[in-house]
Amino acid sequence: MKISDTFPDVIALSSMSSSPHLDREILLSHILQKPRSFCIAHPEYTLTGEEEIRYKALLQRRMSFESMDQILGEKEFFGIPFCVNESVLSPRPETEWIVEEFLRLLAEFDKEPRFSTVVDVGTGSGCILLSLAQSLQKTHPEVFSRMTFVGGDISEKALEVAKKNAEALHLLPFISFVLSDLLQNIPLLDPKKALLVANLPYIPEGDTLPPEVLLNDPHTALFSGETGVDHYLRLFSELPENIGGILFEFHPPQQNILKDSLLKRFPKANISFFSDFTGQMRFGKMIIDNL
Repeated sequence: MKISDTFPDVIALSSMSSSPHLDREILLSHILQKPRSFCIAHPEYTLTGEEEIRYKALLQRRMSFESMDQILGEKEFFGIPFCVNESVLSPRPETEWIVEEFLRLLAEFDKEPRFSTVVDVGTGSGCILLSLAQSLQKTHPEVFSRMTFVGGDISEKALEVAKKNAEALHLLPFISFVLSDLLQNIPLLDPKKALLVANLPYIPEGDTLPPEVLLNDPHTALFSGETGVDHYLRLFSELPENIGGILFEFHPPQQNILKDSLLKRFPKANISFFSDFTGQMRFGKMIIDNL
């Protein structure tokens, strides 16, 4: 079987994928352990019997709506490859805003960093926490050495994935992973120096999702009650009154209810919202000043 013989697979993939050409090339690249450019430039290359069997097996998985991330076992986030599987939410590129905003906050307090503890609530694969930890380690090693990093999740299997990713980045000795339902088991010894980051479940139950999402991502990482805000309302109620701040991602229609909930508990807080690259309000930031 030559690479050119796989061209008809694009037609089959087009029935369930928005990028069938790319999917085919990525699967071939993965099987052959060669760049996509090789697969494009060498249609005459003949796959070995084993390579053909593996390619057809992966193609069938893709045709069954399994995500490319899970087929490959990894997803890039903030320029870093993260291990993913059925136990964690596959990282989305828009979530990189949380890491970028954390680094902007750090720059504002460059001489005397405002925060000494970062807590990732619902850490999943650990992509947010590990991305900002690695960035700090590379760009501000003196700040990194004085900071505490905590990742909490209610799923033991998710924490196993996060630990695996931390180990791959040589960050495991610097991160504390805690089995915790939101903040239940996470001690905040100095809340005013703590910044929380969170991308909690925010999809309303009953919402229609693409099969690729519904069949691959864990439902506990997607859905949060009838309006999708159950997790965040509960988290906001658990925040210490003197918490330093929080960065979070949410479903755009939920902005007002989340803002009202935060203002009710923190009437003097500096609360702002930001849009994603499609122009939809998707991120929130609350900083408590003058603690």
